[in-house]
Amino acid sequence: MLAAKREWIDIVKKQEELLRFEQFTRDDALGLGLKVIEMAREKYHHGVTVRIFAEGAVLFSHMMDECSLENELWMTRKFNTSSITRISSMRTFLEIHYGIRQEEAWCKNSGDHGNYALCGGCMPIFGKNGETHGFVMVSALSHEEDHQLIADSMAAYLDVEIPSIL
Repeated sequence: MLAAKREWIDIVKKQEELLRFEQFTRDDALGLGLKVIEMAREKYHHGVTVRIFAEGAVLFSHMMDECSLENELWMTRKFNTSSITRISSMRTFLEIHYGIRQEEAWCKNSGDHGNYALCGGCMPIFGKNGETHGFVMVSALSHEEDHQLIADSMAAYLDVEIPSIL
């Protein structure tokens, strides 16, 4: 695992500003999900579990061979964190780690078997005006790589350049 760096906060904020969708359709969920799988294989050389949640439902889900039920459980916990804060789970982790965000009561339920995970691996699907259309979750790499895989996949899908925490 990499040591979290304070400058990552600005990088993750910039990613969240740049990775915006005009709209997010079911076809986008499929295309983005397939992009995550492709990048996991080709850039990160490891299988992952990916889930895309929008419209109140799971629109895309896939578990690659290297993954297990444990990865599914981690994704749910990362989703819970991101959905309560409305920012990426990585940014939440960083802001709490560096004292920018107060650790709230729900954070106390983020241990190994809690309902939340203070780590990277879930990112909101933002619209152009900052509204949240859904969430992308990934698990099976280090939490920094889980986050960056999502960001890299969104950037490739949207054809935009973004900074990286790796």
